[in-house]
Amino acid sequence: MATSESFKILGYGHTGITVRSIKDSIRFWNEILGLPVLFQATLTGVGTTTIPGAPAGSAVHIAFIGLPQTPHAGGVTGNISQLELVQFELPENVSQEEKSRTPNSRSWDVGATHIAFFVEGLDQVVEKVKQEKWGLVGGVYTMGEVDPPPIRGQRVCYIRGPDGETVELIELPKKEA
Repeated sequence: MATSESFKILGYGHTGITVRSIKDSIRFWNEILGLPVLFQATLTGVGTTTIPGAPAGSAVHIAFIGLPQTPHAGGVTGNISQLELVQFELPENVSQEEKSRTPNSRSWDVGATHIAFFVEGLDQVVEKVKQEKWGLVGGVYTMGEVDPPPIRGQRVCYIRGPDGETVELIELPKKEA
């Protein structure tokens, strides 16, 4: 728990990604990657402008995706973190140019973010993503002798989702019996 003299952070809440289409994004996260949709809602009113600073009259479509925690990385089996998908439906007085603005950040750009998952069957996930035309960012890399001992043998890659979001996939080395 992080603390200061005047406040304390109780724990992690969720990570949010703004998307172009809640439907397409749910398809990617749920149908392609196999993660559960915890709930969906459409929000309107003062909260949709006050919290994110969106133009008055906006509606916000949200979906929360369940992310299983990984005991290997310190998570607790059975606990679920959350990814929030957010689609803003802006009012008609907002220009089409403003509505369609999409940052196209590269993995190395300052402020670029990614979300990482431990997976089994890395090659199968990558193939499924390629079939959907979302694609692999670079290539699959196996951590070797030049890498720090805790990550040696891991197979890692970045893929892109339907809105250009970067997802890191990590496959742990197979344990020898």
